[in-house]
Amino acid sequence: MSEIPLAEAERRYTRSLTPGEAVKVFPKEARELAPQHLALAEQALRAYYERFIAPAVRRARPEDRPIVELLVTARWPNWEVISELSRRIRHLRRIVATLREAKIKGRGLTSDAIERAKKYPLEDLCAQYGVELTRSGRTLKGHCPFHEDRKPSFVIYPGENRFYCFGCHLHGDAIEFLRRMGNLTFAEAVKELAR
Repeated sequence: MSEIPLAEAERRYTRSLTPGEAVKVFPKEARELAPQHLALAEQALRAYYERFIAPAVRRARPEDRPIVELLVTARWPNWEVISELSRRIRHLRRIVATLREAKIKGRGLTSDAIERAKKYPLEDLCAQYGVELTRSGRTLKGHCPFHEDRKPSFVIYPGENRFYCFGCHLHGDAIEFLRRMGNLTFAEAVKELAR
């Protein structure tokens, strides 16, 4: 049985392949071509928008711009081009996301494990590494564990479970914090936090 190019296989089906099917049936092509085709499609849509739609939108008053954009897009003679490009971009983005998911699963990680790791409370993680935090309104502040500072520049946003240092500009979630503190890879940090 010979291999069939992705576009030809899609034409043979009465419907487009789902992202999972495309990755399963054409893993090599999906891995190599999907990111390239996604970049090209996004570039084409931006160029089309800038050439034909943006000039009319820019001439409108700021408060009218969203409506003008919708009207110009809907009434444009070639609106099918925009519609098809948008559909293709959504499909390619799902293929790229499926590839990422498959790559993560190949390392023994699941999206559930990553979500559990992201939700691990940063306050508890900081306490484990000896970072003293004080409440300041809705945030927690302390000295940054990643650089020397005299004034507390390390801020945790508990509602989002994210951190930011105004001194060294490092930011992230529980996974990033553990990666930096423990000098771990992404997979190691996720496995440690998801336990």
